[in-house]
Amino acid sequence: MYASQEPRPRRAAPRRAGARATGSEAAAHPWKTMPIPRYDGSNALHRRLSRLAARSEGVAAGACAGAGEGAAEAARARRAVGEALRADGASGEIDAACAELLPRRGGRAA
Repeated sequence: MYASQEPRPRRAAPRRAGARATGSEAAAHPWKTMPIPRYDGSNALHRRLSRLAARSEGVAAGACAGAGEGAAEAARARRAVGEALRADGASGEIDAACAELLPRRGGRAA
C-alpha cells in the first residue's frame, strides 16, 4: 500500500466558537435567523445607524493609524479600535440603536 492510499484518521467536527466558550451550541449563522430589516431611507432609526457607522469608521481609522502588520499588531489595533469607539460613545449609541431596531428574544421589538 502506498502512503497516499493509507486510511486517514477521522477528525472530529470543529466546534463553533460559542460552543467552546459556553459549552452550548451557538447558531452557526445568527444573521440568517435574526430578523434584520432591509435599509429604509425613510426610517429615522436606519438613517441614525448609517450616520453612526460612518462616524465609527472614522474613529476606527484614526485608532488604527500607524498600525503595523502581523497578528500582534492586529490584536493591538482591535483593542485600540474598541477603546476608541467606547471613548467616543459610538459603541454605546450603536448598541442602543440596535436594541431599538431588533426584536427581543420574546419576539417583540424593544
